[in-house]
Amino acid sequence: MKTVLPPRGQIAARGERVYQEKLRHLLEPAHNGRIAVVNIDTGEYELDRDHLAAVKRARARWPEGLFYAVRVGFPTLGHIGARFRAKVV
Repeated sequence: MKTVLPPRGQIAARGERVYQEKLRHLLEPAHNGRIAVVNIDTGEYELDRDHLAAVKRARARWPEGLFYAVRVGFPTLGHIGARFRAKVV
């Protein structure tokens, strides 16, 4: 039987709500900068400095789980693009 997943926006909204309501006060500021991968159904999470490591542990704990990742203490998980620095001569 094929599993029907909720739309991505709904997963993100649920994950953000769980983080803000249940986890933020537990994780900030002590774990600022680390990645929290949150199981949106249970509110449990894996925490690591490495995003991939946290995701792998979350998948091992909850193989059928739906996850939301957040960088603790920051508004976004990461950024896209490059920075150019002036060349010092």
